[in-house]
Amino acid sequence: MNKLILIPLGAMVLVLISGCETVPSGAKYTNPTDSKTAIVSLNKINIQDWDTASSQMIQSILNSDVLAKAPRSPAIFAVDRIVNKTADANLDTELLTKNIRIALNRTGRILTTTTYGNHAESKMAQDIQTKNDFLNNDSSHPQDHSPDYTLSGKIIQDNDRQGETRQITYTFSLSLTDTHTGLAVWEDLKTIQKTGTRSQVGW
Repeated sequence: MNKLILIPLGAMVLVLISGCETVPSGAKYTNPTDSKTAIVSLNKINIQDWDTASSQMIQSILNSDVLAKAPRSPAIFAVDRIVNKTADANLDTELLTKNIRIALNRTGRILTTTTYGNHAESKMAQDIQTKNDFLNNDSSHPQDHSPDYTLSGKIIQDNDRQGETRQITYTFSLSLTDTHTGLAVWEDLKTIQKTGTRSQVGW
């Protein structure tokens, strides 16, 4: 004899809901530069931190006279190694350097090379340039696209605590080196510090 199985209405609704994609309650678009709507995470560098650090570094470079003393105009600029000394092994330092590159390029005083060195950003363009240089080997019209300036630095993390309060400090250290002299013609440090209770940060 077949048995009639009754499924409670609430359980049926739960099954139907679980099979659909849900949107978090109150989800909305926010302005990444608005500190009032930003989520602050102490155990990582937020997009707001990247924006703050890069904005301050850009202003520092522009306030200096380093670009006015460039050996040519526009000068050639390349991003060197940015050392990650934070707890995040997958930290993407380009979130810092890309903003700086864009701002400097917009001044008209800098052009960024993406084909220089063993870790060229555009490997395809580097290969094409090498091919063209080989096919059009004309010593009477040399083209020197080697960088006049290189940007290098470190991002350092420091953790501290007192009772239930946790404090984390990120230090952004950058140097702009003149490749013709090997001298650092601009350097700066910017720090971002955040605090929270143990229950908030999870460490």
